[in-house]
Amino acid sequence: MTERAERVLDPFHMRNAEWTQLSHRLERFELFMAIFTQNLGHRDHDLSVREYEYARNRAAGRASEDSVDLTKLWLDACMFVMCLYEVVRSMDERIREDAELSRSPAAQICRETKELFERVRIPLAKFQPAKRHQSTDYAVAVPGMAEDRSVAWEVADGVVISRRTLSGAFLEALRALPRRDDQPVDHALP
Repeated sequence: MTERAERVLDPFHMRNAEWTQLSHRLERFELFMAIFTQNLGHRDHDLSVREYEYARNRAAGRASEDSVDLTKLWLDACMFVMCLYEVVRSMDERIREDAELSRSPAAQICRETKELFERVRIPLAKFQPAKRHQSTDYAVAVPGMAEDRSVAWEVADGVVISRRTLSGAFLEALRALPRRDDQPVDHALP
């Protein structure tokens, strides 16, 4: 199969390309942060493909909610969220320390993204609700699958946050981060 044919069959290819493209905006803070983010973009792609395959197999009756594949998928999604949270936390910190960026729309978007991540990350890592939601959220983020067919966690009664939602919020925060003049121009995605 040609590379082009593989891209047509892979609906997550464009999202992976966007991760790579937008990650360069993090070079203003630290080169390795951009490289690490590109690797997380590849992990996002891999998880998206696995989530899609699990949902397809489940619909066809070839997978169950107690499968080993689903357990591994949940664990890998947890690790993805914890790693990506650290990038978001570092972005938020660096933006707040920068006089110009701290007054930009990127500061508010990044702060909101960090707070969304905290709602999942804190109960995953510490088995307690995030302080902002202590009165409403569970101590444990209950894993499941969301309507968008990605791994998700119920953090409070009726409040489900999917891995794909977190990933999308992170990309929004990167889009809000202005490019520096010395960075390459964002090219149109293939």
